[in-house]
Amino acid sequence: MSFGGVAASVVTAAIIPMVLGIGVDGGVHMLASWRRHDGDLGAVFAETGLAIVVTITTSIAAFGAFIVAKSPSLLQFGAQAAGALFGCLLVTLLILPIILRHRKSAEAGEEQ
Repeated sequence: MSFGGVAASVVTAAIIPMVLGIGVDGGVHMLASWRRHDGDLGAVFAETGLAIVVTITTSIAAFGAFIVAKSPSLLQFGAQAAGALFGCLLVTLLILPIILRHRKSAEAGEEQ
């Protein structure tokens, strides 16, 4: 947050555990689906991709609604929470599959 010029406050401190609690869920579901489908990324996205997008997007919309608040603290809270959840969505859909594929190929290389 300091790189973005966001000052630490009670409001920003409350965002961290909340976003981790919400954001981790998508990754857990992605990993569980990955294991069920033995690393078939197409099947993983077919089973859980839309659900992850919908659940995190509704949370982004809910916290994004605070952006129209007159209170600067609520506005800051809503904008930062929505931005952090969007980051969680990107990590879950883009970075996590790359890590899982890399891990799978590394495990396949060890077996040979």
